[in-house]
Amino acid sequence: MNERDWQILHTVFETRSVTGAAEKLFTSQPALSYRLKRLEEHFGVCLFERDGRKLNFTQEGEHLVDHARRMLREDLRMREELTRMQQHPHGEIRLGVSSNYAAYRLPRLLAAFQARHGGASFSLVSGLSHDLFVQLQREEIHLALVRDSFNWKERKFIVDEDPFYVFSREAIDFDDLPRLPQIALDTSTFQNRLVADWWNARFSEPPRIAMRVDKIEACMAMVRHGLGYTIVSSIALQEADRLFRFPIVQADGQQLTNKTWLLYRTQSERLPLVEKLIDMLKRRMA
Repeated sequence: MNERDWQILHTVFETRSVTGAAEKLFTSQPALSYRLKRLEEHFGVCLFERDGRKLNFTQEGEHLVDHARRMLREDLRMREELTRMQQHPHGEIRLGVSSNYAAYRLPRLLAAFQARHGGASFSLVSGLSHDLFVQLQREEIHLALVRDSFNWKERKFIVDEDPFYVFSREAIDFDDLPRLPQIALDTSTFQNRLVADWWNARFSEPPRIAMRVDKIEACMAMVRHGLGYTIVSSIALQEADRLFRFPIVQADGQQLTNKTWLLYRTQSERLPLVEKLIDMLKRRMA
């Protein structure tokens, strides 16, 4: 078995679909099905059972997926060690970045970094912070830029701190918020908890949720059309043209903020380009 087989097995498990895995791996479905059949014949097991369009992996199949992940991690480690031994600033940096940070802050950062280190290439995945944290634990990424520290025991520091605001098309009174329609942005459990804690300390009534959206652009568009107010961090400021904004102040007089953390493993600092990117991110809060 080779690296391609392990990648196929891992991707099929993640997508739970031969068709979806074939699209991700830029191959045909028949070719992928053939490789999976060869894997089953080689190990003498059934990898999965079909439930309509979904694939349910057997116990033996899940065991092989765990082995595939280990093999892929070992291959990545070997490549990284070879890059480090060559002592030149080329290589791939694997990043996991929360969706809004990837959209609003990361492009400028990566452009500045690549201008200084032209040999850098990036493998980027964006999404929910919790999912990215799981990928960091599995060693599938070098660095995670996420909205929670997750009590991570290895290296971590804050790279950005964005204050929360109430955004509205009209001027409003804070005391009226429980009676006004709210456009709720559901992207981060940790972020939602911060806002909920502030709300419960400030009001005895729950918010009147008019709708829930999972994209900040959609959220701010609803507000611009007068469908309600929202509570989001200042990362959304470029979407807030001609909107009123009111800072969220806590009982101690401090403004409520949303922090972005960089989480990584100690061993990542041994990779020259990754170390340079870490240093650049550290300087943002210096």
